Amino acid sequence: MSIAIPKGGNPVFLTDPKGKKLGVVLSMKEYKKLMEILEDAHDIALADKRITESTIDQEELDKELKRHGIL
Repeated sequence: MSIAIPKGGNPVFLTDPKGKKLGVVLSMKEYKKLMEILEDAHDIALADKRITESTIDQEELDKELKRHGIL
């Protein structure tokens, strides 16, 4: 199957006979840009979730890892 995307890079909507939008075709450039935005939003959400987590210093971490036989 081959679909030509207009030069402007605007999305092409796939519709049913009544004109209801069923899907969209994006250029690879637009798709990659959208995926980067989604990944950034995901990273921000994870960081926001972790902002309230408590922290320990490196010395404490080393002690815990040794206690569990990891170091």
